[in-house]
Amino acid sequence: MKYKINEKISLENIGVNENDDFIVYNNSKDDILVVNNTTAEVLLLIKKHENISFDQIVDILLSKYIIEKGRLLNDLDNILKIMINKDVIIAKNQ
Repeated sequence: MKYKINEKISLENIGVNENDDFIVYNNSKDDILVVNNTTAEVLLLIKKHENISFDQIVDILLSKYIIEKGRLLNDLDNILKIMINKDVIIAKNQ
């Protein structure tokens, strides 16, 4: 799968620190989500690298953080499923 941000989505940090929560606003649904900094980082990666693959996201995060790969795979899979279901990101076959 490759992922990209829905073009109707806006992301905004709602705190003063980069680790604070983010607002995800869907302009087409007039819907607002508040996401934690981990989810926000994944969304920002997808926004920056349109059509990024799951493996590419994993590689970037593993190079940046000390985390067990199995936990990362599980957490990332959950984040992506939720964001797809909320129409925040679009997944397409490679």
